[in-house]
Amino acid sequence: MSDKPSSESKVSSTIEASELVREIAGPMRLGDNVKTLLVRGHRKLAKHGFAFSRVRAIYHKDERIKISADEMHALRLARAKALEDEAGDELRELRRRIEKLESYIAHLENEARTENS
Repeated sequence: MSDKPSSESKVSSTIEASELVREIAGPMRLGDNVKTLLVRGHRKLAKHGFAFSRVRAIYHKDERIKISADEMHALRLARAKALEDEAGDELRELRRRIEKLESYIAHLENEARTENS
């Protein structure tokens, strides 16, 4: 038996890595193109040592690349951080919306008191 990973395992790790990069880059928004996603993904992965060309190759599942265990680990950490940041953004947005609704309710209560006086 060979110590080399099978081509199937290489393909599956490339697919997983590509999916991780796509999650890290975030969803495509109106006006975005693939390069925008690559830049966004690279911005988040540069601190883990990923060059733009590496992010692009992983994103496009380039069959010539091999994903190291260290790279896969870094991608998983970056995805966890991206999910954490996204959750924080959602929480801030919910708090902003609650404040806005509370302000609107207070305004309606004031109007109701004024009308009853």
